[in-house]
Amino acid sequence: MLSELVAEFGNKEGSQKWKKLVTNEHPFQIKKSWEWIIANKNFNPDQIKNHLKKWPMVVVTKDENTWLGGNDDRPPYSRYEDAEIAVLKKDKNNQWHPYNLEKE
Repeated sequence: MLSELVAEFGNKEGSQKWKKLVTNEHPFQIKKSWEWIIANKNFNPDQIKNHLKKWPMVVVTKDENTWLGGNDDRPPYSRYEDAEIAVLKKDKNNQWHPYNLEKE
């Protein structure tokens, strides 16, 4: 599904279709991130950087986003496993590889 959109992304029509059908998803839900920041008032910038690096933004179709369960209490890896969504990350050579959301 998403791979088909990526293939079309190079033209104007594909770009418009892309914007209508995908969304950026926070594996570690944004509400929980804010709660983490508030609970850890004595953190430093590197801790926030590491948190964001550990939980990168994931592009999913809007349908897939509904499968992730919204604002529930499951950890990120469980939300993606339960929805049967594989997360991929592009390496420095532009090759895609599975990216495992860490278990907390």
